[in-house]
Amino acid sequence: MDNATITSLATLLLVLVSIGQAAILIGQKRQARLELAESYRKRWAEHTSDFAILVFIGNEPGEYYQTVDHEIIDCFNAKLEESNLDKPTVWALNPAKRLLGFMSDLCQRILEGQLTVRDVYPFLGSSFLRQSRGIRNLLYIEASQTKEPISKQALLNHYRVRGEVQDFAVNHSGLTRRCLILIDLMWAEAARLEDLPPEDLARAASAKRTTGHLNRKRLRRECIRLNGSFGWLRAKRLSRYLKFGEYQSWVGVRGLNEKRLRELYFEKSSARIGEQHAKRLMSDIGDKFEALVIIPPKTECCAW
Repeated sequence: MDNATITSLATLLLVLVSIGQAAILIGQKRQARLELAESYRKRWAEHTSDFAILVFIGNEPGEYYQTVDHEIIDCFNAKLEESNLDKPTVWALNPAKRLLGFMSDLCQRILEGQLTVRDVYPFLGSSFLRQSRGIRNLLYIEASQTKEPISKQALLNHYRVRGEVQDFAVNHSGLTRRCLILIDLMWAEAARLEDLPPEDLARAASAKRTTGHLNRKRLRRECIRLNGSFGWLRAKRLSRYLKFGEYQSWVGVRGLNEKRLRELYFEKSSARIGEQHAKRLMSDIGDKFEALVIIPPKTECCAW
């Protein structure tokens, strides 16, 4: 063989070796990411009781939907009755510090590129999002809307304890931002997978018509704050990911399609009340699907 042939073969061999090394590095990186996700899955399992407490505090007094059974809720109510202004409510503050710290840490891993949204969503999932309103109520301060009649003292105790947790969130603005960003990213993934009821997706998408750009801006700023100017590409990609939870701006782009949501709502209604009744319901609704999902203006930013 002449020198040119030998040089070509050596170059080809070098290219193959480089490709092999790149494949090994990619495989190692993916394995490390999966191991990291598994460690966070185990940590999340340790925070289920903290999550239950914060949902209880974040929800309105007498809220029907909770994450634990009524015996445990009775225990929480008993602790509320024992609360007083003389001492900090440790049983509520410590879970808040643990859970919100965990959520902030998890969000930071995503923003820094060590984990992806699709790595995290399987272990948080829609069960987390269905109760995320209670968590958001602790991160935002909004007007209270009591669901059931309850004694005045119980109301005062509930809101006082909630106020303590809100004070903690207000005094840790970075932690609060990352918790909200995590919820936004998980909601976008749930919307992409259609894992939530269509009326909930429609409510959120309606609210995001006015708050969506603010959520994306918050994510971009936090991502660049953590990664420096070199993080602008990841910031742009993740902020665009939030569009999965918003209505499509035009056909063919990422986002929710109102016609598709109507179809999902019809399927759900057919399973519950029968196809004929569902057709009559959809006929009464007409083209105004959003009539089902009216959101009071004062609670838009707090809800979604």
